[in-house]
Amino acid sequence: MQKDKELRHPHRKILARLLDEFDFLEGQFQEIHFSKLVKEAHVGKNAARSYLSLLETKGYISARNDGYRKFLRMRG
Repeated sequence: MQKDKELRHPHRKILARLLDEFDFLEGQFQEIHFSKLVKEAHVGKNAARSYLSLLETKGYISARNDGYRKFLRMRG
């Protein structure tokens, strides 16, 4: 990830927030709701969709929809 030239500052803020969701007891990353991620990473909702799309395409994160809600997590 560090050497990926396509990732800009907003991408890195999102990834840093998702990295905080690692559960050491279970040994895996936990999901976080889209709105909570956007709020805590200080990224606009409209721009976040494009940032998350790139991160998902590159395989850094995975997304799951639960009806109208979207949950995200780091792959690992």
